[in-house]
Parts: sequence; structure tokens; C-alpha cells
Amino acid sequence: MKRILFFFALILLSNFSTAQNQVSGFINMKFISGTTYQASIYDYTIGDSVNSGACSTLRDLDTLRIYWGDGTSDVLSRSNGVIDPKGYPGGTGVCLCHKVSIYIGTHTFPGSGNYTVSAILGDQPYNIINLPNSGNDPLIVYNTIIVDPFFQNNDSLPLITNTSVCSNACVGECYYLNLNTHLVSNDSLSYSLGTNYLPGYFIPSQVAIDPVKGTLEWCNPAQPGFYEFLIQIAIYNPIVTTGKTIYRIMDTEKVELIVLVQPICPMGINEITPTGGYYIYPNPAAGMVTINGEDEGEKQIIFHNIVGQTILTTTKTEKQFTINTSSLSAGVYFVTIKEEDSGRSYTLKLIKN
Repeated sequence: MKRILFFFALILLSNFSTAQNQVSGFINMKFISGTTYQASIYDYTIGDSVNSGACSTLRDLDTLRIYWGDGTSDVLSRSNGVIDPKGYPGGTGVCLCHKVSIYIGTHTFPGSGNYTVSAILGDQPYNIINLPNSGNDPLIVYNTIIVDPFFQNNDSLPLITNTSVCSNACVGECYYLNLNTHLVSNDSLSYSLGTNYLPGYFIPSQVAIDPVKGTLEWCNPAQPGFYEFLIQIAIYNPIVTTGKTIYRIMDTEKVELIVLVQPICPMGINEITPTGGYYIYPNPAAGMVTINGEDEGEKQIIFHNIVGQTILTTTKTEKQFTINTSSLSAGVYFVTIKEEDSGRSYTLKLIKN
């Protein structure tokens, strides 16, 4: 049965890759100091990092250009994955025939102002249902940031811990997606559905996103094929002035997604699972990782590799705790959290560089 499902999934993915292989992307900004920020571009594509040739790779960029929004640009080298014969990291596999390439750069903006940071990730897939004439235009990701060197509470930009690249929608079934976006500060997040700059784009009926929780809900897709969505995340920082608290927008991040709607969803293809409020960061990780939850209590933490072998186990009681993953080889791991009191289990996915 597993071989049949694997073969079915490869057929779907090969149909995707014969058109274009761009799956998802976004730019995450991190405040360093003054007017200096770090940008991390996450580019999700069809790739062979897991399956060693089982899936075609049409787009595999060792470098990517970033435009800083102030008239300057830089070429960034890919920073994650195993070094390939060309001398560059080759990206990291995240699930069947999909991988993420990460490009990181630091930039000092000339002064205060609004800057739209952007990158061209690649051509969009052909035949996107809600974007007529797709395939001839690039997929571009944006992040608009407000730089203010005199307002130093700029370290609360969003951390995205989940994308849709490893799950699909199904005709006649509700589809849910939550990016699991988190902040390290007490700032506020809001979510909305963005629109594409290309003509003819439309948001399918019965699609909505919770502005507070950020869950995209689509009940129910009627036509199989590829669909494009843009989730816009706004970050608001509280400012107390004249005895009142007002919220100033600090950053607007747009996450572009390509969602595949299948005629049917065989067991094991759709991988959406509840997380119970847990999230893990940084992800991808190199060494120490932090797992955040909502409650204290004894928990068993179990790391499995992609073939199901138990690699690491530990027990924690804190609401937030750290685990050293330095001993783990590069690859994809599934982190299961078993709650002693409730008996519930939740599984997170971790990419190890």
C-alpha cells in the first residue's frame, strides 16, 4: 500500500515539476541594530534532497539576488544543506520531492523610512486555476519593513514555523493551513488574504483566513489543480503615549503559496496534523532548538528520522525548553511530544542543517 501511495504522489509531483517547480516562498526580516537588518529568503521548490534523483529538479539556484528597496541589491549564497561538488550547500529536504533553499544577507538601510525588500524566486506554475495565463511571470516575494533607528523595539519580527509544501487539499474536503507564526515579544499579529499584482487573479469562494489566529480555511475545493494564495502578516508594536496605548505597524510580510487540490486524497498524502499549540524554532536548526508550549507538565519528547527510527528521547516539564540537536545529522526529523497528564501526542517537523 505504501508503495502505491508513494508512486501516486510521485505522479502528482512530476506533473507539477514538468511545468514549473516553485512551491512557496517568503522573506523573514530580523532586527540587528540601528538601521541594520538581516533578511532570510525561504524558497520552497521541487527538489531531490530527500529522494536522491527520484524527483526532477528544474530550478536549483546556488545564489539569489535580493532587492533592499533603497535602490541597492545583493547576491546571496544559499546557506543550508550539504555542500555539493560545486562548493555550495544544496538545500534541505522537507518531505517527498520538496526542499527549501535559504539565502541570508545583512543590510544597513540609509535611514528611517519604509522599505520593501523583494526577491524573484522563479516562474509561477502553468495553469493556476485562480490566476489566468500563469507560468510566464515570476513569483516575487515581498517584505515591507519600517526602519526607525530611534525606536529600538524592532526585534519582534515574525517567525514562520510551518508552510503548505508538504500537504495538499482535496476536492470536497475542507482544507486548513496555519503558518504557525510567532513573535518573541508581546507585539500583535494580524492576518489577511493578499492579492496578486498580476491581472485576472481572484480568491476562490469559501476561502477565508482568521485575522487573529491566522488559520486559512477553504470549504470545499470543487476543481482539482493548482491555486495560488498570498497570506499577509502585519506586526503591530504597542506605544504608550499621553496615557493611551496605540499600535504602530512595524513589518508586513507576504507569504506566497501554491496549493495543489487533488481529485482524491489517499491516506498518508495529506500531512496536516494538529500541533496542540507547540512550535519549534529556529527551524531549520543547526544546534540548540527551543520548543514552546501552552502548559507546564511532564512531557516525553521523541525525535524520529524520516524512516521512523527513534533518534533521541528526553523528558521535560517546563512550558518552554531547549534541546541540543548538534549530534543529529542533516535532514528531516519528526518531533513527537507526548503529554503525561492528558495522554495526547503532537508531532512537529524539524529541518536540521
